[in-house]
Amino acid sequence: MADLDDYFRYLADRQRRRLLYHLADEDVTTVEELAATLAESSTGATAGPAGDVDEVALALRHHHLPKLDDLSVVEYDRPNGVVEVGDIPAELETLLHSTRELELAD
Repeated sequence: MADLDDYFRYLADRQRRRLLYHLADEDVTTVEELAATLAESSTGATAGPAGDVDEVALALRHHHLPKLDDLSVVEYDRPNGVVEVGDIPAELETLLHSTRELELAD
């Protein structure tokens, strides 16, 4: 089971926070949809350049999603590329809500 320090480590990465914000709104998505959304939010473009989307998808598949899946925060179906919300502990949900509010205020 993760502790508060683990939650802060997982939320320290901006892309990982945005991934969790997206899942809080959508519940289920694909790696491709998530990559396009994250590339868009980082560039401000409608779908981001194809290279950006590919880079984001690569980071999701090999870095962010496995970490969050290990924590059981997301359920990542690697063969099908499906990502859905897992079991988000109350403490992490509180931190996630607070960070989202702070980032929206910027």
